[in-house]
Amino acid sequence: MALFDGSGVFTGAAFATVIQELATHPVDTLITRIQSPKYATQYKQTSGLLHGRLFHGLYQGFGPTLLAGIPASIAFFSIYEGSKELFEHVPSVPPSLAHAVSSAAADIVACAVINPAEVLKQNAQVSRRESVSSGGQSHIRRALRRLLGHPARLWTGYSMLVASSLPGTSLTFCLYESLKAGLLPDDTKLSHDILYRAKISAVSAGLAAGWSDRLNFTLGMERSSSNEGPRRSLDSNREAELVLFDHLPASQTEYDAVEKRLRRRVDWALMPVMVVMIVLNYLDRNALPNARLQGIEKDLGLVGDQFNICISVMYAGYLALQVPSNLVLTRVKPSVYLPTCMALWGMVSACTAAVHNFTGLVMCRFFLGILEAPFFPGALLLLSSWYTPRELATRTAIMYTGSLLSSAFGGLVGAAVQSGLDGVRGLHAWQWLFLLEGIVTVAFSLASVLILPDFPATTSWLSIEEKAVAVHRLRVHSGTVDEEEKGSVPSVLKMALLDYKVWLFTLIVLFKTSAAAVSAFVPTLVATFGFGQVQSLLMTAPPYVFAAVVAMGVSISSDKVEERFWHLVGPLAFGMLGYIIAASTRTLELRYFSLFLMLGGVYGCFDITYAWLSSTIPRPLGKRSAAFAIANMVGNIAQVYSPQLYDKSSGPLYLPAMIANCVFVFGAIVCAVILLLCLKRENETLAEAEARAAVLEQEDPANEEDGTPKTADNVVESRLQGMVRLNRGFRYML
Repeated sequence: MALFDGSGVFTGAAFATVIQELATHPVDTLITRIQSPKYATQYKQTSGLLHGRLFHGLYQGFGPTLLAGIPASIAFFSIYEGSKELFEHVPSVPPSLAHAVSSAAADIVACAVINPAEVLKQNAQVSRRESVSSGGQSHIRRALRRLLGHPARLWTGYSMLVASSLPGTSLTFCLYESLKAGLLPDDTKLSHDILYRAKISAVSAGLAAGWSDRLNFTLGMERSSSNEGPRRSLDSNREAELVLFDHLPASQTEYDAVEKRLRRRVDWALMPVMVVMIVLNYLDRNALPNARLQGIEKDLGLVGDQFNICISVMYAGYLALQVPSNLVLTRVKPSVYLPTCMALWGMVSACTAAVHNFTGLVMCRFFLGILEAPFFPGALLLLSSWYTPRELATRTAIMYTGSLLSSAFGGLVGAAVQSGLDGVRGLHAWQWLFLLEGIVTVAFSLASVLILPDFPATTSWLSIEEKAVAVHRLRVHSGTVDEEEKGSVPSVLKMALLDYKVWLFTLIVLFKTSAAAVSAFVPTLVATFGFGQVQSLLMTAPPYVFAAVVAMGVSISSDKVEERFWHLVGPLAFGMLGYIIAASTRTLELRYFSLFLMLGGVYGCFDITYAWLSSTIPRPLGKRSAAFAIANMVGNIAQVYSPQLYDKSSGPLYLPAMIANCVFVFGAIVCAVILLLCLKRENETLAEAEARAAVLEQEDPANEEDGTPKTADNVVESRLQGMVRLNRGFRYML
């Protein structure tokens, strides 16, 4: 079928839309009302029972949804069928991946078409006056008049709609096409049986819904509330912060004692959980390179660059949910959201043991990437919400050390599995590796729900004084007093996207991640030394242990002297030296030594970048959240193309990859220099503004403009990202 060709697609899509909306619209109305922030006031009685109006007007918004749903469905299936046809001419792309990508592309377009109707429908569904006699039309007209005054609002929540719909749609169509190919051969009568196809569709949709339900519910709450206008946090975080200031300790001595106790309690509750979570995150992610030494390529029949594709495809899924997930995290409980994602990626990791071919491995890696996406930027956001800039680098290093130790442990675990479990119960060593690591991940995720804290103002196990100090010290040390901690999703995203500092940090992360992709091939590089499988796995551990020690030392030093630039650039220079040595010699000892320089240099300063980002963009929370996600998302694009540099034909020196890594490191250093110069200029501007404000205060202390006193205590810095009020003496850390 050619792209957008054939009346069959149009007729079938339109008919399916009408049937689907008639069947599901009432249920969707109920879900929207229950997820709405107005639920407790409009649809529940004071006794806690459901109010009768919850079930009134269940078909409100049906007309606009149907009118938009038909063209959206036509666009979806036309693009889907056309994309499938294009992929048929690319034999190297697995069918399952082609179906997933085709449905994802179609879904992005369809969401753009349907989003205005979704906004209008949800505004009508939660209208305060639920008149049955009006048939909901008055609510629709009122909502339409309100929204047409601001046309851009018709696409409010589009990113959340795509984020919630995309994973389930991709998985549904991938499963459907796979089941159809296996159960409906062309030469059987069942291939034309509509009911039998419907059963396959139901199974596919059910499996996909079981996987994506948690994500859809969370994003659905955010989308519903954003469509109704500005919303409050689910935990009323802002109101809680204002109340807490009344409970600050009266004296500095008491304050210091409470702060010390708070820091100790948070350290013991948060840091061990974060370290174990990131260890398991990287163990599951990097199990594939270790499985390569255990024979997974031979057992699955992987040829050519198929192994590299499996490495890269994980990051295609990983990149998709970085930004939306981190924005959602500011509005839900981290103690529930992060462990839920962890349990799901552990299940996918364990399921990798059951794959039998290249297609199965690609799909497992793709969905592993989607489910691991929320963790790292979410963990950075959570740490930066508890620790001051002078504490953050050390804590980030402690957490990130877990990722380095996981790479060391990965080799040790791989060696133990290879020598002790290969062939047990008919399973290969690599199957045991995926199975055991996945089971441990799921088990720990259940325990972490009970330990992991939420945000400072809403963590239940802190005393009221500790909460007050936790909130207050962040405001003092960050240098800001925000009028509003959380803006709308589009506003904070715009603030981050328009801030040049975010993009300089993003480029640094991109270049460093490009150079750090060597970690996925450390087992392969060690294997070129000529040792056996077990010894090669054991030899991968020491370079990572060294990198962990370097990371801790660099971060502690950076926090102690309150300096970032040289603690970033210095290790990068040693990393470049390691790449040069690896590219220029075949001497075994020197090549092994170069691994220490590579990993110690590139990974030794990784956490410094994010700590510097956090202290440079301290508030508002939503902007910092978006900045972390943007930097991590764009930076990890490198994981898609970097593995392709390590082609087998260029071994054992892998000269093209090592030259490229030197260029990447140099690019990171250049960006760091530019950032340093810009921040120095920003600090000079702040000093000049403080001096002018002090003069104005002396000349006319009562003078005000726009309600803001001209005092040296509150210097206003106007930037593209908006108005941020900075305390006197605040300077960007250099």
